Amino acid sequence: MRDYDVIVAGAGPAGSMAALALARAGVQVGIFERARFPRDKVCGDVLGPMARASLGAMGLLGSVEALAHRCEGVQVVAPGGRVVPVGVAHLTLRRSVLDALLLEAAIRAGAGFEEGVEVDAPLWSGSGVARGVRCATARGVRFEARATVTILATGASSKALRKSGACLRTTPSAVAQRSIWSLPGIDPGRVVVSFEHEGGRALGWIAPLGEGAANVGCGVFLEGGVVGVELRGLFERLRGSSGAFGGALSGGRQETRFEGAPLRCGLSGARAALPGLLVAGEALGVSRPLTGEGIGEAMESGRMAAMAAIGALNTGQVEGLDAYERLLERERLAEHLGSYARAQRWMGRGWAAVPLGWWAVRGGWPLSRVEAAVGLGESKEGPGGLPGDA
Repeated sequence: MRDYDVIVAGAGPAGSMAALALARAGVQVGIFERARFPRDKVCGDVLGPMARASLGAMGLLGSVEALAHRCEGVQVVAPGGRVVPVGVAHLTLRRSVLDALLLEAAIRAGAGFEEGVEVDAPLWSGSGVARGVRCATARGVRFEARATVTILATGASSKALRKSGACLRTTPSAVAQRSIWSLPGIDPGRVVVSFEHEGGRALGWIAPLGEGAANVGCGVFLEGGVVGVELRGLFERLRGSSGAFGGALSGGRQETRFEGAPLRCGLSGARAALPGLLVAGEALGVSRPLTGEGIGEAMESGRMAAMAAIGALNTGQVEGLDAYERLLERERLAEHLGSYARAQRWMGRGWAAVPLGWWAVRGGWPLSRVEAAVGLGESKEGPGGLPGDA
């Protein structure tokens, strides 16, 4: 039997950032991770303004910048093919590198780490409070680990989330696929984001990784949990287009096979907190509608979960972790993601797509200003992102 103050299930950006914040506060925290590190994840590998702000708040931005590739801007391809340049810098870094860096920081701060361990379900007390987790190793050895607070950061598709009682929807919000390409002729300083197909319900991306390599992928947002677009066909339509996306792939070579993954978006589909239990990252649904980005939001949710856990440990009030939901509201994460959902609803209107696409990759500049500019809403200050997301 292992005993901790806090158990974190999952060593992605949300889990590792939560564990890092907890360990730095002197909390005895253990991380359980199903995979063995380093491991890659299906992702766009793009770190926007919110991700950089979160890394900066934890003193990790310099370490990430030393390994990452820097893109000085983004080309947004709107429905109809119009290209809009957005002069906002983004970093790109393979998740195998980023996640290992975050995990190593948490371990150096004092967090325990066990890999090759799958969290099967929370461990409940007779009064209905989570008191740890039930686990199994890759060799099938089952064990229990106890904790005062448990944080589930297990990703979009997780057995533990489904069994936790926090899962409100098992179907994903979106599905995506990506592969790594060799693109010697690509502009290394520009990420390409295309909304030119499926009326804004789908997107394609090309994220330069440096030295002629790029993360290339596409995704589609689902209606009612039903996939209406076949991803391979969507990619071939994007590749065959005469615009910026197709042009950037011209002469390129696919180096790895396409891999797919589900996304949970807009803070929908899961409860943030139950007695003794918090849900963070992709399990909570922190990816953005419209763009599918979510690394920065995942890290921020992990930091907020850590803050709520520390407060609960200090007060002994672990039965109610409402402080986490209040933090999500105070830091405007729900409002921030809700603004992307509104933008997605408007994206199908071709005349609105250009400014909305600009807003999306700009990092969440108040949507109400964009709506007012194109006649979609009143001219008033609207939702922004978390601190630094501008």
